[in-house]
Amino acid sequence: MHLNPNRYLTGVFFIDARGSELNNLGQDKSAGTKNIIRTKALVRDGVQVPFRSGEAIRRDIRETLAREHPDTPMSPLERAGKVTVTAADPVAYYDDDVFGYMRKPRGEEGVTRTSPLRIGKGVGIHNVRPELDWHVMSRQEGDANPFQSEFYSNILEVPFALALDGVGRFWSHASSGEEHYNETRKKDWQDSGESVVTKTDWGWELPLDERMRRCQRVVAALPFLHGGARQAASLTDTAPIFLIAAIHDAAVMPFMHLVKRDARGTGSLCQVEFDTAVQDYSDRRLSPVRVGKRGTRLSLDTECLSVREACEKLCADIENVMRGDA
Repeated sequence: MHLNPNRYLTGVFFIDARGSELNNLGQDKSAGTKNIIRTKALVRDGVQVPFRSGEAIRRDIRETLAREHPDTPMSPLERAGKVTVTAADPVAYYDDDVFGYMRKPRGEEGVTRTSPLRIGKGVGIHNVRPELDWHVMSRQEGDANPFQSEFYSNILEVPFALALDGVGRFWSHASSGEEHYNETRKKDWQDSGESVVTKTDWGWELPLDERMRRCQRVVAALPFLHGGARQAASLTDTAPIFLIAAIHDAAVMPFMHLVKRDARGTGSLCQVEFDTAVQDYSDRRLSPVRVGKRGTRLSLDTECLSVREACEKLCADIENVMRGDA
């Protein structure tokens, strides 16, 4: 069996954030009242639009996986001074495998693994500024305590990529900064037996069925994605309302550039750009392009499944592609 590092499931999904505060920046101490909670935002076309960090969305995916698979243990967290680390054991814990880690135990060699799952920032597709909302803490005796927080209604575009051949495969190359294991961990794996993890000429790998299962779990979790700040007071459905994805034999992101904005700054999906992306990379595509949607906020003139059905098809595509190379 050989190592093929170039098969990627790549795509983009969209979250309909209505009256949301998913990405709080914290208290604005420069404001005169000093009681305004801002949301994270960037400037595009001269307009401030909200964004949510890729790290926060990765956390949502990890927590969704933990809820969906409560019988599968997640890597335990350890606090060392101001640093929090995981067990850094990608064989025993699939979240260490999928989400990566960095750990340097005292007296041992450090280990580092770049995450096979890559998530971009979720950026609003509409040029709409956040608004301010008033809140009041008034359960106490005496004067009420008013404060303000920003909120927004926008559709967040989230690009993602999963390196299929990086999941369940581990190597150690100090020159590249990819040292997935040290001597202590290697001895643990040697003692575990080939039914758990196998030594190869380039490193170690899990059985094919386990590697596929780990990839499929990430995709299957997307329709159930939930998380974000201020959910108690600004409840938001963070599961995707639209998703486009496919498997390619290259690390390409053809669906990251489909949003266009009209003169008012309202974003929509561009059919011409979608058709061009599908055609341009047809010779490198290993699966059909899967499109899933909920509701009518976004649309394309192509075959659309539900988001959940599209993810189920993608899981089947992962198996077909990975078994085809076995």
